[in-house]
Amino acid sequence: MLIQSRFSVRPPGMRLWAAGQTLIAAGLIISAFRGTSLAGKIAIPLWQSTTIAGFVLVYVGILRFFGRRERWAPLVALLATLTVWSSFFTFVVFLVPPRGAAVYVCAAILVVACARALHSYAEPAVRASARYLTWVFSALGGIYLVLAVVQASRWDSPQGMFANSPIYTTAYVATVIGTVLWVVGLISMVNERLQASVAVQADNMTRIFDTSPDCAIISRLSDGVMVNVNEGFSRVTGFSRAEAIGRSSQDLGLWLTPSDRARLIENLHPTGECENLPVVLRRKDGSTVECVVSASTLDIDGTPHLISLTRDVTEQRALEAQLTHDAATDALTGVANRRHFLAQAQEQMHQAAQSGRSLCVAVIDIDGFKQINDICGHAAGDAALEHFTRVAERRTREVDLLGRLGGDEFGLLLPHAGIDEAYSIVDRIRQDLLAEPVPDLDPTEPLVITISAGVAALRSNTETLQEAIAEADSALYEAKAQGRNRTIKVS
Repeated sequence: MLIQSRFSVRPPGMRLWAAGQTLIAAGLIISAFRGTSLAGKIAIPLWQSTTIAGFVLVYVGILRFFGRRERWAPLVALLATLTVWSSFFTFVVFLVPPRGAAVYVCAAILVVACARALHSYAEPAVRASARYLTWVFSALGGIYLVLAVVQASRWDSPQGMFANSPIYTTAYVATVIGTVLWVVGLISMVNERLQASVAVQADNMTRIFDTSPDCAIISRLSDGVMVNVNEGFSRVTGFSRAEAIGRSSQDLGLWLTPSDRARLIENLHPTGECENLPVVLRRKDGSTVECVVSASTLDIDGTPHLISLTRDVTEQRALEAQLTHDAATDALTGVANRRHFLAQAQEQMHQAAQSGRSLCVAVIDIDGFKQINDICGHAAGDAALEHFTRVAERRTREVDLLGRLGGDEFGLLLPHAGIDEAYSIVDRIRQDLLAEPVPDLDPTEPLVITISAGVAALRSNTETLQEAIAEADSALYEAKAQGRNRTIKVS
């Protein structure tokens, strides 16, 4: 239990060893009650069976320690045979030598089996302790065999060996000493196994630390002085290991925002760990890199330290931004796509309804766009769409949002604009298009595009986005019905 609490692990077999030692000790206690009375006779086979059961568990524990599986059938048969034998020579024929010889033979078999298992299965990490235990168990096996032979030689004696026999006393003392020695050996073997495991884990952690593609740093918690960094540190920051050891991140000017380290330490306080804290670091060449930092505290020789992993997410953030942009943008024109435009329009409608400020929406259609595609080709049609968006963006304000609703139809959201101002903005777009032919086409046949547009204002806080767009769309169709190339507002 002491070893277990020290290393927070339980090597296989330890429980069986503890149970085996407990049974052996219990057998010694029970043996004190043996005698010729009925209770004394009951104690005799109980004592011997309990003791041998303890040896069985010690043997099984050794097998489990080395990852081997035991065969219970012969072990149970051995224990059952001993129990029957001991009971016969206690209750039927009261003779000590047959009982003593049998129990010592069983003990010898089991301790020799323990020695064989230690010799055959011990891995290099515990070989020293296993060799020591092999000798201890082998010596105990020899002692038990001597005891068995001595008992068998006194077969006809009712008492067998007398308690004051020098051979018996020597064998008993040797057995007690041997038992103590094997307990010490088992503890030593567990320690060697655990120390080897700790060494392997430490080596693995060192390899992980050194080979991690992320920037790994071990620094003192008190002042931030770095005591170890990996190669990933150099890749991320541009500083060499020699430049970093013995200096703090503040000394190297790594934090673009100096308060970020204090923020990191603050995040550590509740649990001693911090995960994926976004920071921006300054590299040796002055460039910046977006990172996320995960850190935890650890104790090194009684001094609090901080181990941190810093991952460069600059490319990831750029990719995320690009994906977000692509998901919200029309690929040809670069303006908002239908989904993004409608989502933004819905949000603006909600804010306008809550605040009471003005908001207008326009629906714009390029006149004769199908004919442009059919006569001039799809390249000219694409150029016309791009030309329209450039002119429209030049005339709109920063707060306005232009979106392509589909084909040659566009939507324009105009926050903080009344119906007259919105009408003026849209109509200036129409007028600019009349004055500017579509560029990059055949100059001998300039292409001038016209638009028809409908403009509607949010009428009340109960009007929906769909209703406002429907009003602007109706005005658009009215403009087309009146001959196209015009802007109509819903008054």
